Amino acid sequence: MTPAGWSLEQFVLLGAAWMFGGLLPAGALALGLRRWVGRDRSLGVAMIVWGLGNLAVAALIGLYLRVDTVMLTLPAPRCEAAAAAQGGPVHTLVWPLRRAGEPAREVVLQGQPGECPLAPQAERLRVRRAALAGGERLLTPEPGDDNDPALVMLAWGGFGLFGLLFGSAWLANAGGGRAAATPPPPAGWRGSIGALIAQLGGLLLLAAVVTPFFLPGSTMRGLQFGLRGAAAAMACFLLANLLRGSGHPARLLLLVVAGGALLGMADVLQHGR
Repeated sequence: MTPAGWSLEQFVLLGAAWMFGGLLPAGALALGLRRWVGRDRSLGVAMIVWGLGNLAVAALIGLYLRVDTVMLTLPAPRCEAAAAAQGGPVHTLVWPLRRAGEPAREVVLQGQPGECPLAPQAERLRVRRAALAGGERLLTPEPGDDNDPALVMLAWGGFGLFGLLFGSAWLANAGGGRAAATPPPPAGWRGSIGALIAQLGGLLLLAAVVTPFFLPGSTMRGLQFGLRGAAAAMACFLLANLLRGSGHPARLLLLVVAGGALLGMADVLQHGR
């Protein structure tokens, strides 16, 4: 689902290009809309577009980690020494890949500078699922990740959520434009239940921020808890808006997108590393 031949480095470059270069088309959009919807609303829309672009990059990284590639634990490689054209030593690492019901295959990392390592160890390598499904005997692993790729995805997802929430808040507080029709007040019981659910969402959001610092276990476990807690808070806010009859369709859509993005990032942190 992601471009063939792309590795994490290409997605990071794309994300950096949108994070900074995307401000130009977002600013152009704000200028174009300013005449019809006013300055504040146009800036809110531009911020939402910028946030959605960052979420799209995070989604691509998530697809790369969870759908297009898989991590394989392979035994110690075989090393084949050679000499480069310039005369320096190079080596090729070859890992045997044996899967039930399939012929023997090899994962090859060619052209590594230096001598063969003295004691090659078993390694975890990322390989594209499409290559595994093909019939080629020699497979090439994805370039090594200097950082945890799931954390890279989390960083761009955070920028995307910031853009969505900040832009929606800007829209909600913007003045000017056409006055919207005031919706009829909800029934008393709906308003009371909606207020309680909104308060529950606020408590869940607070817990999602604070609790991970006190959870035992790894940092990843705490991040997963925080992301799922924040997604539950978005669900509470969505339900509260529906019960109270105060949910503008655009606001409801943003809550759905934000909640889905939070759940997706938690899933990648758990399974896609």
